[in-house]
Amino acid sequence: MSAENGKIRFPKTNNPIIYPPNGSYYVWIATDGAMKKMDENGVVTNLTAQSISDMTDVNLTGLQNGQVLTWSDGLQKWIPSDSSNATDFLALSDVTETTYAGSSGKVVTVNETENGLEFTDKLGGASLTQARYKYQTATSVMQGQGKIRFNNADISLATKLYINTVDFDGIDHSQFLSVFLNDTFNIFLQSEGNKNAIVKVDITTVGVLNENQNTISYDCEFVRGTTVPLTDNEICSIVFSEDIEQAPDNYTATIADLTSRIESLETVVNYISYLMGL
Repeated sequence: MSAENGKIRFPKTNNPIIYPPNGSYYVWIATDGAMKKMDENGVVTNLTAQSISDMTDVNLTGLQNGQVLTWSDGLQKWIPSDSSNATDFLALSDVTETTYAGSSGKVVTVNETENGLEFTDKLGGASLTQARYKYQTATSVMQGQGKIRFNNADISLATKLYINTVDFDGIDHSQFLSVFLNDTFNIFLQSEGNKNAIVKVDITTVGVLNENQNTISYDCEFVRGTTVPLTDNEICSIVFSEDIEQAPDNYTATIADLTSRIESLETVVNYISYLMGL
């Protein structure tokens, strides 16, 4: 039989003693179930027992349990690497948290540097009494959306407060800030990074809107604060709280007083209905 290069031949027996012609192979399934190949020199290879490491573009050096093969442009080979298929939220590469402990009731939000996820106390959706703003120590014009500042770097000496109508999370509070926030309200500022940095100020006038900067200014009066100062550009939880004056002993309310209270309650109810789309 003349040789025909490139042919794959099938032997008649499980252990052929005559080698295939030059340029051809014998391929067969042996009695042990393995697929075997014989070359022209009589070398038998067990194809079933082949390893991926036999491939010239695969390097399994240092392979460990649980790893996967990834392509290395530098080596031009497939090499072992840790699996990127995390099965736990905290194992994700862009999650800055390391434990769930102490985070009950918190939600996942993008961090301040906008390069990862973290747990925060942020409430979902618009709120009548709470929002998040970035505190600005500079006493000049607002430096971006979602900022709150005073007219004095020392808040205890401040007489004016300036706040953007849109908060840090992009929620528009213009209706609440311009219509409802007045001298019956006080404001708490608490750092999200350091819960011991807290300031309380009273609003003493109705706000004035600066259309160019989408900022509303209020006359204010410092009430108290912790010794831990707020730092520039840090995110603060802002709580708007309405004062309820306590009547003195033996006080008798007039019809005008009661009417004023009822109108105030109606205003709050109407705003809540507005937020809920009722």
